[in-house]
Amino acid sequence: MSEYDATKTALRELIAKLKTVKSAFEKFIDKELLITQGYRSQASDSHNALREYLRTENDRDKSFPPILKNADSDFIGGSYGRETKIWPLDDIDIYVPLDGFGLVYYNTYGVYGGLVCQDTFPNDLRWIL
Repeated sequence: MSEYDATKTALRELIAKLKTVKSAFEKFIDKELLITQGYRSQASDSHNALREYLRTENDRDKSFPPILKNADSDFIGGSYGRETKIWPLDDIDIYVPLDGFGLVYYNTYGVYGGLVCQDTFPNDLRWIL
């Protein structure tokens, strides 16, 4: 066998091995890391149901602060929101802005209000108390 034929054969063998490694890597990614469409669909249904439940919780329980609708809105964050989440799908970060009008916090020194955003005054920050 000539040196040319030996090089050609060696290159063919190397390409075959690289294709095998690439194929194995792609299978690993698909099977072990990526979240399947079924799980993504189930996660989407789940977080949408939770967000809708929280949007209407104030109608059922007046002590629960309303969710902002005009001045801000809820959104999905974290790796799921950036579409970089890998298996296992163990959390979805949902940010829910609450209408803080009338909310206070307590500590050992007293009761305090805070700087809040309200739907009744869109994009207006007001001091409470």
